[in-house]
Amino acid sequence: MRSFLACTFTAILTASASGAYAQPYDHLRCFKIKDSTSFTAAVDLVPLHEPPFDLSAGCTVKVRSRELCVPVEKVLGDTNAPSLSITGQDLENAFLCYTVKCVDDSLPQSLTMSDQFGTRQISGVRSSKMCAPAIFGAPPPTTTTTQPAGTPRSCVDATAPACDGTCGDQNFACVPDNGACICDGVDVFFPCGLIQGPPSCLGSCDGQHSCVDEGGSCACALVNE
Repeated sequence: MRSFLACTFTAILTASASGAYAQPYDHLRCFKIKDSTSFTAAVDLVPLHEPPFDLSAGCTVKVRSRELCVPVEKVLGDTNAPSLSITGQDLENAFLCYTVKCVDDSLPQSLTMSDQFGTRQISGVRSSKMCAPAIFGAPPPTTTTTQPAGTPRSCVDATAPACDGTCGDQNFACVPDNGACICDGVDVFFPCGLIQGPPSCLGSCDGQHSCVDEGGSCACALVNE
């Protein structure tokens, strides 16, 4: 599971929606913001598209967001730009974007990219921002439920897709993978139930607890054999 997302942005054009058919919410509109917090975090960024990008280990994130990006539907009006039929997936959550610094020794010198405004060459690729999924308001409280004493179920002994075993580490979550359950890295910023709710609860818990569906909500519970 990839906890953080490195974002690329498509230009947003404002146009009249009269007579247009529905478009997916596959664009991001970003706003400059002021954040009252100020922290730092070290992260490894694992690219979905590898190549042309490689793993960037030990990046430094300044945890003081500079931009808020929200999904929007774009209705294109008059333009003299090229036009291609390229559609993305519907986006559901907002993103907060942070300054990130990485030691990028193997970034591509140039890339050929295509979007709804045509195909072109881009260059000067360098690390700049990292955008993390965000929600409006505070997350629901996470409760911890202790079940009867026994031996905690190991993740490898759980049955997919429930995967209600423990990984014994808050930095890992028990997740389904090709019909089995494995321990996969999950960022500590994403607690149980924040990024995926019931019935397929996902997120980090302390110690031996697992993120499971407890009566219709996600909770950190001790699942015993």
